[in-house]
Amino acid sequence: MPYDVFVSYERWDNEVAEGTPFVDRLVNFIKIEGRKKNYGRAINIFYEEALEAGTQWKKATFDALTDCRLFLPIVSPSWVNSGWAKDQRDAISKRVDKDGKTLVIPVTFELDKGSEAFLPDQIKSLTLKHRFQQVMEDVKFRNTADLLVNEIASRLIAINPPDPAVSSLPIPSVAAASDTIVQEKSNKGAVFLGFAFSRIMIDARDRIRGELRDRGYETREVELNESWTASELIAAIEDRVDGCTAAVHFLDEDFGRAFAGDSRAALQIQCDLARQWEAKRTNLFWTGPLSDNTPKVYLEFIQAFNYDNDPIAAFSKALLGRLRTPPVIPKPPFPPIEPVIWIICETGDRDVARDIVGYFEEEKHWTAFVSGDDALETPYSTICEREHYFLFYWGQGGEKWCLFNYQQLVNARRVANGFRPPLAALVYCGQAKMDYKERFRWRFLKAREYDRFNPRAAEVEEFVSRVQSTVRG
Repeated sequence: MPYDVFVSYERWDNEVAEGTPFVDRLVNFIKIEGRKKNYGRAINIFYEEALEAGTQWKKATFDALTDCRLFLPIVSPSWVNSGWAKDQRDAISKRVDKDGKTLVIPVTFELDKGSEAFLPDQIKSLTLKHRFQQVMEDVKFRNTADLLVNEIASRLIAINPPDPAVSSLPIPSVAAASDTIVQEKSNKGAVFLGFAFSRIMIDARDRIRGELRDRGYETREVELNESWTASELIAAIEDRVDGCTAAVHFLDEDFGRAFAGDSRAALQIQCDLARQWEAKRTNLFWTGPLSDNTPKVYLEFIQAFNYDNDPIAAFSKALLGRLRTPPVIPKPPFPPIEPVIWIICETGDRDVARDIVGYFEEEKHWTAFVSGDDALETPYSTICEREHYFLFYWGQGGEKWCLFNYQQLVNARRVANGFRPPLAALVYCGQAKMDYKERFRWRFLKAREYDRFNPRAAEVEEFVSRVQSTVRG
């Protein structure tokens, strides 16, 4: 029996430091929700992670490709540069050219729109509408995945209609899948709604929330936990605001309570954080109409902000107008003519880093630097944000070393529409073999060699290949 869906992905996209790997999460969602929308019939999915030990995986893969009903490529920077993924899309392209019926439903993962110009022609010609990220709020993931399942189910029903006796419900048409495109396009982004404590501010926030959702915006808020410390409150706010294009702050006369470890109240903490967000998102502050009876301490507080005290209806209209103006999203830097490889390592591994620099400079004739070198004045965060090629050498570094540097890289490369991945990145596990190095999951290449440095390791050669494929000749 042919597979209903063949999932093509780069295995590094199914590795994370913590939580459920993306491909596993998406496949499980399709299986569970897909059965509901396919008249109770299971959706038979092929993906390599599920192959049993001892299976001749290469043969099994191409056997599945010959007659699968739908081809679902997870288009990511690592998938685009993978030779194995190229073999799969070449095989499916031959089917498309031959029968004209093979259906391809692409999904993007950690792929910003500016990178689409570099996609293979087979993918560039397709409509990319199902977009995912590793760091993605659960509600947004489910909404995006649900639209994908709608399209998969409608296509499968068109190919293999159920027995009319099974269900009296009308069979969804393929056109129903196109309706979901309209729904997806109406999701215009996320807006963070700040704290509201007094009745007037709670009512105002309820109104703003309703109008935003009616117009297709996602809204995010923080529900206060009485047991939190100030640092936990800050972490909760930053987690919810991450990825939002705008934040609305209700400058309430009631500041909320103070939290352990900080003299500031909840609203004061939120507004202080907002000053740090100004370069990343639009901040709008609403006080509501002021009067002669407005407390002096509140007037002194709001002087620090460019607030609006119009009636809520006028403020809401102005807010929607601001949101219709798209944010300026930085374009990804164009690949360089000559690559510069950045070696990231613990201080105790500098001697190995010098060997790695020698390999790239002597054998590849590329420039290579060691981050943290005293001779370099470029801050680490700037390197992570602006450079293209990274090799993390994990030798003497402890369990938290790689997670810290991984988060540094991800945080530095966040943009308004998600994450701008480097053109090539590799973590090389060298020196002693440790369980925590085995457990660590990361979305890019990972070499488990546990020696000083082996330039002939398969992952190193793949890293070099990716660098070469992105350099302008």
